[in-house]
Amino acid sequence: MDESRLRYGCFERSVDGWSFQAGRSEELPADIFAEGPLGGPLHEVRPFWELLHSFIETLPGPINDASLVVPDSWLRLAFMESDELPRWSSSQDEILRFKLKRKVPYRVEELRISATKVTPFPGQEEPTRLLVGFGVEQLLAQLEEAFAGVGVHIGQITNSTLALLSSLDEVVEAKELTALVMVEQDFYTISYLAGGEPVLYRFKAVNKSLVDSGAVRRDLRLTTNFIHEHLSDMSVDRVFVATPSEDDSRWLDWVGDELERTPETLTYGHFGIDDMGGNDPADGLDLATAQLLGGAAVEVI
Repeated sequence: MDESRLRYGCFERSVDGWSFQAGRSEELPADIFAEGPLGGPLHEVRPFWELLHSFIETLPGPINDASLVVPDSWLRLAFMESDELPRWSSSQDEILRFKLKRKVPYRVEELRISATKVTPFPGQEEPTRLLVGFGVEQLLAQLEEAFAGVGVHIGQITNSTLALLSSLDEVVEAKELTALVMVEQDFYTISYLAGGEPVLYRFKAVNKSLVDSGAVRRDLRLTTNFIHEHLSDMSVDRVFVATPSEDDSRWLDWVGDELERTPETLTYGHFGIDDMGGNDPADGLDLATAQLLGGAAVEVI
């Protein structure tokens, strides 16, 4: 879900791949969320609960557990270096907040923070490298409570980029260095996946009607330079672009020029979806459906 729409997708996995079982989408009231740099909390909780209850009632079968995919603008990512984190969760949280405060312009006291270890870069100053996710605690807690109120336990909250990378992880070779450029209405992200884990992530807010090709190219070039510097022994094997169809040609040109590899436009076929409810898997990708698949593909224990 995002500030304007709630979507549902159900997928079934077999030896032949994924099949799309059911889907539904509903527009949300324009003023349901407050504004904020990381998304804003609900203006009023009860109307959202009522809307969510009506939405869940229209879906096939009982739904007890689900993953929730939110925009990157709500759930941001950052990489950090650290000494080995202490075992106590409270001590880990204190360290993460201290480090994050030096990297982002947000009140870290108001954020929910989670971190996972990733492979360190050669020559980094501290021995541990972390992928850190953070979002507004009040917003995320409101969403969890609302779903719990209609009988749905949210096992994970992830963002759109991580959801897509989770899906791509199944169709690219583990040793490959893979780039993904995802373009949304008000922002774009650039990320790299190596050895099955993210190694780089950039988020850029934009005014879609005023996208500056020069600024985009410089940003893409910066990521290429970063990869050359820190992963000089690896070459980029594949580059994927997920963008609204009307923007395909210009983004493909920019990405191809600056990431030094001919990009591929994502299709359903890239995600191993063998049945899209009558749609040809080679058709242009509906980005929201792919993000939902990415959320569903991750096993939550």
